Amino acid sequence: MTRHLIFDLDGTLVDSAPDLATALNGLLAEFGKPALAETTVRAMVGDGAGVLVQRGLAASGLGDADQPAALKRFLALYRDCLIDKTRAYPEVEATLERLQAEGYKLGICTNKPYDPTQRILKALKLDRFFGAVIGGDSLPKRKPDPEPLLAAIERLGGTATNAIMIGDSANDVLCARAAAVTAILIPSDYGNPAEDADLKLTHFAELPDALTKL
Repeated sequence: MTRHLIFDLDGTLVDSAPDLATALNGLLAEFGKPALAETTVRAMVGDGAGVLVQRGLAASGLGDADQPAALKRFLALYRDCLIDKTRAYPEVEATLERLQAEGYKLGICTNKPYDPTQRILKALKLDRFFGAVIGGDSLPKRKPDPEPLLAAIERLGGTATNAIMIGDSANDVLCARAAAVTAILIPSDYGNPAEDADLKLTHFAELPDALTKL
């Protein structure tokens, strides 16, 4: 029986796009560029902070900028606004409480760097649910490579055969496929949408009942 559930973070558990947009637009302002619309930034999220910065710079005609330096500055700006507007989606906390009470072991596999991930979880009081957290910089590779997902499962004491990946994007589904792990998709308005999964849900609160049918 499946007892190990691994979740994506941005677009799955929390809506962080407003604060990501604030930090990215703060960076662009330092280059003298106008702000990008939040909807534009949402479409750039999902492949880690480095790729977000790369996409933001390219969209503003700054493709030749020093990207390592820009990433460092972005992370500093993001740290200052990390939880100004970031919130868990409405059904998340109650659903995680139910899953935990039903005996599931929960973990996170995200492309967001580890430090901001942990800070967000703690600030939103979600850290109490997760026995394993793998960030985009925790290992040499990130999603859609299977390595971080398998590491999260291993830290929970599980195996690929008794685990499920729950996310909102193609990276989550591709990562699960590569790890031979069942994938549940809960689509969001973030970038890189997936077209298929083992199961597709409309609302996060549907998850506990859906798990009993797999």
